[in-house]
Amino acid sequence: MSFPLAKSSNANNKDASSPSWSFESAINILQHKHLELLPALKTFLDSNKKLITDPFGFLNNDSQKLKVTQADIDKEEVKLGGISYSIDKTVTDVKTIEVLAKKLNIDPNQVLKSIIQTNEKRILGLDEIKKNFNHINLIPKANANKDNGPEDNNIYDPKNLIYSLEILKEKRQLFTLVISIFKNQTLDPSLEDITNSILINYESMVDKILSNISSDIDTLLDSDLDITSVDDDAINFERSLSLIIKKECALIISEYLRLLIQILIPINPSNKLIKKWFQLMGKTKCFTSMCSENTEKNHHTETIYSLATIASLLFLGLEVEENVFNIKLNYLSDVSVYNEIQKSIFGNDFTSSLIIYGWNIINFSRYLLFEEFPEANDANKFLSGLNFTLEDFRHQVTECILIAEHKREIFDSILEIHDNITFDHIYKVILASFVKALLPFVKITTKSSISFSKLLKAMATLTLETGMESSEAVVAMNEKTFLESFVLDNNYLKAVQIHKLKVPEDLDALACFMNLINVDGKLAYSVLSSMDTYYHIFKNGELKYEYLSNLISANSFANNEPAIDEDVAVLTQDAIIRTIFEPTSNSDYLRIESGAQLKVLRANKNSFSNQSTTEPSENSESPDQWNAAIFKYNYNGWSLIGKTLENLVSGLSLFDENKSSFINERSISKIKDLSEDLSSNEFKTKNDLILCILNLLVTVFSSVTFEEAEDLIKKFQASASLNFFELIFKILKISLQSKDLDKLTLINKLLNNLLQVGGSGISGFSREVWSVLIKSNYFDVNGSGTGGSGDVLNDNNLLLNIIFANQKSKGDYKFGISLINLADSLIIDALSIENVSDNNNNISLKIKDEIISKLTTIFIASYENFFNWDFNKQYQRFEFGILILDLFSKILFTIYSIDLNNPGTKQKSPTYANNPTLVLKNSGNKIINSFLTSNSFDCLTIKPLEAIINNLISFSPMADSLSIETHDNLSLWYENFVYSVFDFNKLMISLRSTILKSDISVLEQSICNNLKSLIKIYLKFPSLKLKIMNLIIGLINSIYGDEKGGKNSDDKKTKNKQPSLLSYLGDSHSKILLNSLAIDLEGTLIDFNLKNSLYDFFANVLEKNQEGLSIMLLTGVSNQKKKDAKSQTGKSILQILKQNVINLNTYPDSVAIHLLDAISFAFNSWSTAQKIGEDDAKFIESLTSYFSNNINYSPEETNELEDLTETIEKTIKNCYRVKLISSIGEILALYLFSCSNQTIIKPILNLLEAPQFLKTYASKIFRVHNYNSNLHLSTHKDFIKYFGNFKLEDFRRTNLNKVRRYGISTVYNLSLMDQLFCSKYEWNDFLRHGVIQTSLNLQYVSSQNNLIKSWGALVSSYVRFKSSNPSNDFIDLASLLLSINNDEGIPAPSFRDIYLARIELAFFLIYNLSKKLHKNETGSMGKQVTDDQINDLFDAVVASLLSEEVNFLVSLSNNDVQLYRSLLRILLITLNLCSNKAYLLEKNPGVLIDLFGKIIASGSKVIIANIQNEMSSQTVSNSKTSGSTHASPITVNKIEDLLSIISIFKSFAAIKFSNEINESLSILLDANETIKYIMELYTYSSSMLIDDEPIFADLALMYIIELISVDVIAEKLLNYGLFSTLINSPISIEIQKGGIRSDLQPRYHHIWSNGLLTIVLILLGKFGPRVIPDTCIFLKSFEKQIDFTLNNWSKDSLIITTPMIRETSQLILLHKVLNLMNFREFIGVSQQDGEGKEAPHFFPGLDTPKQQAKLLDSLNHLLTHPKYLQSRIVVTHFEDQNIIEEELVNSSVANTSYSGSSMIAVKGKSRLASRLINEIKGLCESLNN
Repeated sequence: MSFPLAKSSNANNKDASSPSWSFESAINILQHKHLELLPALKTFLDSNKKLITDPFGFLNNDSQKLKVTQADIDKEEVKLGGISYSIDKTVTDVKTIEVLAKKLNIDPNQVLKSIIQTNEKRILGLDEIKKNFNHINLIPKANANKDNGPEDNNIYDPKNLIYSLEILKEKRQLFTLVISIFKNQTLDPSLEDITNSILINYESMVDKILSNISSDIDTLLDSDLDITSVDDDAINFERSLSLIIKKECALIISEYLRLLIQILIPINPSNKLIKKWFQLMGKTKCFTSMCSENTEKNHHTETIYSLATIASLLFLGLEVEENVFNIKLNYLSDVSVYNEIQKSIFGNDFTSSLIIYGWNIINFSRYLLFEEFPEANDANKFLSGLNFTLEDFRHQVTECILIAEHKREIFDSILEIHDNITFDHIYKVILASFVKALLPFVKITTKSSISFSKLLKAMATLTLETGMESSEAVVAMNEKTFLESFVLDNNYLKAVQIHKLKVPEDLDALACFMNLINVDGKLAYSVLSSMDTYYHIFKNGELKYEYLSNLISANSFANNEPAIDEDVAVLTQDAIIRTIFEPTSNSDYLRIESGAQLKVLRANKNSFSNQSTTEPSENSESPDQWNAAIFKYNYNGWSLIGKTLENLVSGLSLFDENKSSFINERSISKIKDLSEDLSSNEFKTKNDLILCILNLLVTVFSSVTFEEAEDLIKKFQASASLNFFELIFKILKISLQSKDLDKLTLINKLLNNLLQVGGSGISGFSREVWSVLIKSNYFDVNGSGTGGSGDVLNDNNLLLNIIFANQKSKGDYKFGISLINLADSLIIDALSIENVSDNNNNISLKIKDEIISKLTTIFIASYENFFNWDFNKQYQRFEFGILILDLFSKILFTIYSIDLNNPGTKQKSPTYANNPTLVLKNSGNKIINSFLTSNSFDCLTIKPLEAIINNLISFSPMADSLSIETHDNLSLWYENFVYSVFDFNKLMISLRSTILKSDISVLEQSICNNLKSLIKIYLKFPSLKLKIMNLIIGLINSIYGDEKGGKNSDDKKTKNKQPSLLSYLGDSHSKILLNSLAIDLEGTLIDFNLKNSLYDFFANVLEKNQEGLSIMLLTGVSNQKKKDAKSQTGKSILQILKQNVINLNTYPDSVAIHLLDAISFAFNSWSTAQKIGEDDAKFIESLTSYFSNNINYSPEETNELEDLTETIEKTIKNCYRVKLISSIGEILALYLFSCSNQTIIKPILNLLEAPQFLKTYASKIFRVHNYNSNLHLSTHKDFIKYFGNFKLEDFRRTNLNKVRRYGISTVYNLSLMDQLFCSKYEWNDFLRHGVIQTSLNLQYVSSQNNLIKSWGALVSSYVRFKSSNPSNDFIDLASLLLSINNDEGIPAPSFRDIYLARIELAFFLIYNLSKKLHKNETGSMGKQVTDDQINDLFDAVVASLLSEEVNFLVSLSNNDVQLYRSLLRILLITLNLCSNKAYLLEKNPGVLIDLFGKIIASGSKVIIANIQNEMSSQTVSNSKTSGSTHASPITVNKIEDLLSIISIFKSFAAIKFSNEINESLSILLDANETIKYIMELYTYSSSMLIDDEPIFADLALMYIIELISVDVIAEKLLNYGLFSTLINSPISIEIQKGGIRSDLQPRYHHIWSNGLLTIVLILLGKFGPRVIPDTCIFLKSFEKQIDFTLNNWSKDSLIITTPMIRETSQLILLHKVLNLMNFREFIGVSQQDGEGKEAPHFFPGLDTPKQQAKLLDSLNHLLTHPKYLQSRIVVTHFEDQNIIEEELVNSSVANTSYSGSSMIAVKGKSRLASRLINEIKGLCESLNN
């Protein structure tokens, strides 16, 4: 594994002076093995190597003087160890530093450094300490404002207490760091170098450790300091300081011992050190003297006692690797050392049994050595030094052994020690080595075997996962697993064999045998499955046998067994043996056939089994008449165990199974009375055997396979009358009656293991386990008890009585813990797909639901109160709480983590079959109702959270309160519990907000109220920073009130108003938080998980609009007004984040993403101008450099983004890499969009303008790589095939508690699917892998989608920035984007957005480039677009329009404008840009035909049809409301589409195609009925008015004008009766009535002038005389309008408009054209009037010369009277309006007054009049000609 290199070999001043550059941060890196931070850690260790290799240099001594003067402090900058520190001169002075150094025994330079960093961290608001003397609950309140002297910084200032606390804490952390280095030395050679340096000088180090332990214990035992001062502040200060010192003494002693053990493991200490250690042990009474008058015993002192015991074993010479004591060490020959050890061990009553046994093993071994070699010099010298003979020494050893035997049971002592030190595996390894060394010297009894079994099973469990690291060096010593090493140990196997020979009738041996094999389930299963001896006690003469001494060797039996010394015999007659505890009424016997071999022994009376038929009696025959036989007999031991257990249970059974199973107090009393009547020994023996067998079953079923479990059960019930589960049920029933917690606990464990037997997958014992629970009435299923009432104290529920009475009274909660674990397994089992149907083979899921729901009720009630319960073992409290919260989390996460149960996802008729999580729904609701209630009176579940917060901010004088600083077993359990509480409450907040969207809960209100306390905890306990920050993020990220548009009432809005963090924190704590965030974000030793959380916090504060806090984070300045400007200064988090980006290469991608996301949020949520500074150039350059360096992959990863077949890890890495580059693009886009500073944005421009961007980078960025459509298709198909009730999408993850952005369970809830489908072969064989691959493929595609969008935005910003001169090369990018779309298509719905994004970006590029090229045509010429570029673009856009993905006609019909509209626009622009359109279109006639046919011919038809349908439906709707029709969005879209197609056709029409192509195009129009639809559009336009305007008539005529520009198409139109349509349509008929004015009816006038007249003129021009008849009919039809227009020029009411002039011009032109064609002659009409008869009028007003002269006179009159003409002008045309507006814009008169504006308007109108005069002159000229 490779890691980024450290920035430098030496720490820079900024790092080294930062408060995060601390021992604590280094410890965190080592404990959690943050390998990516190793370079920074190495730098830190190098800079502090002297102190780390000799940590006692931190303490004060005569040679250490303060290297800083008061003058230096006054200058507010000091230098310590070559590092410069800033210091506020008001915080301390030299005198105070020296006094604190002396009182605390710390190097004054370290005191100063700690003071500086404490102030830098602003711990607990030191600036306000004098306002609140009791700020951190250190001391009773005194007169805080009392003037203590002339100097403000006097020694009794309360803040010096905080300094003292931090100084001593720093000292302790230094030693913790050294320990961590020892434990993790294999991580890096530099760590090993440090440990080697320490071990070289181990003598001095150990000596200092022992001396300091001694002095610290003296300090602990001292009474409070003698205080002579009468000043209250001085007295309180000294007492508080004394408490602080004592607390730290207690804490650091354990650190000394832990370091001592680390040093002792690899070395053999000198005689001097050994002697000094045991003197210390004697002086401190094995460290028990710590708990004397002023202190009380607590878990931490017990831990110290345990650590001292382990250290003693190492001092005595325990070789951990060899599992022996080294009896050849020098100290054993040193009489003075030997006597000191003997005196220390046997001179006080507090010595641990472990030390006594260890010393006895050494002495006994040495005695054997002396006995074997009595003449050896060492032996003689040693014995003479003691004035002992060898016999005297033997006598002393014997006495010591007797003392040991009278001490506490050794295995109990080891177990107690073990329970105290389970926080570190190294101590378990040492204890295990000791146990192996001890085993040959200990006699195994029934009691000791129980302890031995418990001990070994406890040792075999993993170390508590708390972040405390194990010593890899020591763990590596044992290559085999822990249990394997014991199972293979000869001494252990010998003990098993000895007790096996006396099974079953020697009850002590039977119990010992079961306990011994109980350490390993596999071993127990194997041994009992093949028993080969049977032990039987018989009366003389009962068995018939003969001795066969010479036939069978005694070697067939156990070797070296002194009790077995009889000859071998053989049965001469069958032996009939009653099994143990068999009732006399039963006739079940064991028959051993004659010929069987046996060995006869003298029976031990005390070992007889309690059988009424055979056991010896005090009043009968002498025990001498009883013998024992060991038969050589093969049988299955499980059958014997099963029969024995049945007999034992039958003997204890006191209830009638035929009666009701209802338990009452009377029956319970009866059980107690009868129990008391039984012989106490007999009852205890039987009871112990039952427990022993149950324990054995628990162990075995946790280890065997399902097949082995089936075989075991079959053999178990072979000899019994009851089957296995009936027997378990019977035991459960009895235990419930007698409230036997021990048995109930074991039954819970057994049932739990039966559900899990065989590992993953549903076991075959599910039905049996549920049946046992239901029949036993364990949970009162369907009963009249609690029945879900929630009354946890209901007397009818025996289980609740057990929990709340027996457990609480005994203080042992093993039962409750086992019940939680059972509930967890029941939930897993209930979720299995095997159980989703209520068939005859399955227990009803409704009943399972009820049981789980009842358990949940119990656990909720327990959680509300367990913090007030008394626990014998304090860690059980936290284990209990952790398990409950884990169970609740599992229930809620199972239900709400998938879309199937999302309230926003409506599932049709959810059942257990199609939604197995319904079995947890009731339980989930109960949890939610308890934790998320908005009623403060009902909410008890927040008590543990509040208790934790109160405890963590309180001060503990000694380690007697809950603390995570003690680093012992209890503290680590507590720390884990705190983690669980914070995590669970975050889950609840997230659940309320994102899923349930309910009202704000009491929980959130409580967290808000405790925000100040949480900030204090954040400062006080760095290990909790991550959890606290995540909890606050959850609070901020919640949805409140109407944030998402809900319809809450005003009261609810107020109630659910988003809380303001700033108001809850207050100004002071907000500043402390800001400062802490800054320190952690700047620190190079801060782990990346915390940094991720801090980045997310920053982003969420901005996103959720926490206004006050947002400003503070962004600027470092509070928004509150303060007089003191200095108090307002702070660090801007945004600037720190930008600085982090400069070192982006040193961050993992998963961290860098969070960093860039946070910066992106800042730019999106705050005025950009305020964020950009001159120093941002380096920030931007870092981003662009990172992109350039990471988009081109190293040689071994050339195809990193394109090859997803290697590993899951590689895919996830690729996802993060792509997302990171995406985030970079987003930030660069925001900068380029909002910043004009060329210096800052130059790197961005250089990047985008570099040739390789378009040539290389663009294809990588905008193309989606490696989407595997076949994988997705096959996975979804297989899922439905094998799990038909479900779809894969049902298991898509919600946003609830997503931990990782990318991972195997990010898209789908893999853990839930594992629970559901783990019993299915298909799931385990291939489907699970398919789901993982599908999930990762989706994530990879999603990350690339983000990349495309963000870099598309960047390109858009660039084009916008370069709007005046964008590079023509970007037309290639547009072509590339469309080509990628054509290549990729839309293989899945998730691709649609990115497909559209590429289209929009391509259009944006083309549009902006076209504007530039248009400017170049009219102005300066720039670089022109090449024909090849146009060709590529045209090919790409045509391929897109004709693609299946766009499916143009369907999209058009469905109004899916995003798919096609931009493509149409790109096509139009492309055609307009092309200088050789004919070549472009004719180079591929087939494509041309397809394009024209689909886009123009078919597209027009579809659009017109859609318009008609839409307008028809609107007309019907509006007829009911009698309102006018407005344009619907669909109609507007269709109009726009039609205009685009008309424009495209216009471009086509402008090209002079060959006749063949034109004919083909005409045929396409004809075949698609396009012409027909266009003409119908005009015909029916009168019935499709929009806002009473005939818009569609205008559009139709516009289209017709373009169509008739092509001769072939014009011919088609004439054939379709174009003139008839133009004349007879309702709109035309309306115009034919005349009187249409452009100022009053602009639309109708436009249709007439720009539409109808234009079409007639074009047709006349194309077809000439051929269309004269139709033209004449047309003119005759519209003569009223023609007359109105021409005669209107002579009227006094004349209104002059531009459209009117153009209309007149067209009429004059039309008249001239017709006259030139002699149209009257053509139609046979005379030009002269007949007498009394008028000729037909076609142009009223122009028909005769007289009329023409009249019109000319009217026009000339206007020209000669310009003022009058100007007065008649009315602005109706947009061009006219533009003239006036241009005058207003271009006017240089900066006059905003009314008169000034009027003058400009008049000037604009004069310009319009001038233009119109010119146009009227044109009319005159036309008439004259």
